[in-house]
Amino acid sequence: MRNPLEWMAAWFAEAILDKLREPINTINERLDRLERLHEQDRAALECDLSVMDDRICSLIGICRKRGYTTADERRRVTRMHDAYRARGGNHGEEHEYEVFLTLPTQEAYERTKERGKDED
Repeated sequence: MRNPLEWMAAWFAEAILDKLREPINTINERLDRLERLHEQDRAALECDLSVMDDRICSLIGICRKRGYTTADERRRVTRMHDAYRARGGNHGEEHEYEVFLTLPTQEAYERTKERGKDED
C-alpha cells in the first residue's frame, strides 16, 4: 500500500496530466490541419507552375510562328517567366524564353519587311 505522500503525488500528477491532455490534443489537431494545408499548398503550387509553363510556352509559340513579338507580349511573358522562376519552376521553358528574347518587336519586323519590298 502507498503511503499518503506517494498517493498525493500520483493524484497531483494525474490531475496535471488531465489538464494538459486537452491542450495537447488541440495542438495535435492543429498540427494535423496544418500538414493537410501544406500538402494542399504543394499541390496548388504544382498546378500553378504547370499552368504558367503552358501559358508561357503557348504565348512564345504564337510569337515565334508569327516571327515577332509586341512590347506588351514581351512584358507579359517576361513577368510570367520571372514569377515562374521565383515560385520554383523547373525551368522547362528556359530555352523557349531565350529564343523569345531574340524575336524582333513588331515595329522592327515591319521595318525589315518594308526594306525588303523597297529592294525588289
